[in-house]
Amino acid sequence: PGGKSSFSYTSEKEGVYVDPEAFLNTALKAAEEGKNTANIEIKKTEPEVTEEQLKNSVVLRSYFETSYAEAPYNDENRVYNIKKCVNIINSNKITLQPGESLSLNAILGDRTEKNGWKLAPGYISGRSEDQPGGGVCQISSTLYCAALKADLTATQRKNHSIPVGYINMGLDATISTGGPDLVIKNTTGAPIYICCGLTGKSSVYFMVYGAPFEGFTKILLKSEKLRDIEPEGDMVYTYTNELPAGEEKVRVKRRTGSEYRAYKCYYNGQSVIKTADIASSLYSAFAGETLVGTGEHLTRSR
Repeated sequence: PGGKSSFSYTSEKEGVYVDPEAFLNTALKAAEEGKNTANIEIKKTEPEVTEEQLKNSVVLRSYFETSYAEAPYNDENRVYNIKKCVNIINSNKITLQPGESLSLNAILGDRTEKNGWKLAPGYISGRSEDQPGGGVCQISSTLYCAALKADLTATQRKNHSIPVGYINMGLDATISTGGPDLVIKNTTGAPIYICCGLTGKSSVYFMVYGAPFEGFTKILLKSEKLRDIEPEGDMVYTYTNELPAGEEKVRVKRRTGSEYRAYKCYYNGQSVIKTADIASSLYSAFAGETLVGTGEHLTRSR
């Protein structure tokens, strides 16, 4: 990954050319003279594009990977969903012509158990909850960063409600069936090719290929915290008959929110020549919710 090309090349070959009008005249003349054969002039033609030119015109513009080696991101079902994403994306052989866009939701389809997605942890309103396709947001976040490093444009992107541990804050991208999407647009002047894969160290990566950069050599990403956001109000206590009387269970942790700003840093060699804003990310503050058992349901069921 990163150093190995995902393309195979066929060497160029000389072609041949026969002038249609000259061929017809020569053939007619031979027929008129009762001859069975005719001498046809064949010209050699040079290839319009060579193998070397192709290799130089399509280069690796960016590489980005994230790890799912540590808990809770190495959940078995979550890893299954990540691998399913990789297979779907690569089977589509994604090519974006200049001006074309990619919708990740459209490529992956609806994440339902019926469609073969497994239940795995995902974030909803500040808490983790098993849902079909849990883990796909690691795919969208990794693609988002790879696209930014390739100098593509994200026309749709939304951060998670709370930070995730596999990527820097301000650089994540959440998606959901019927909800937020990640849409990437090819704003370069040449075709873009996108592929992804898995490493042996439990990471997923994306590689973006296209024309060489002009005026700079690479893009690096950074993000910085702008402010903290304090929760409003006190912890909410919700009474439930699903727990024994007096037992408490935190449903949503009390969290301080934050705002981050992300940037693209354009380099020429080792020098930064330009910095551009990407987007701001608001991670919500949560007052929190604790479930308190009344035991009524448990008592009646005895």
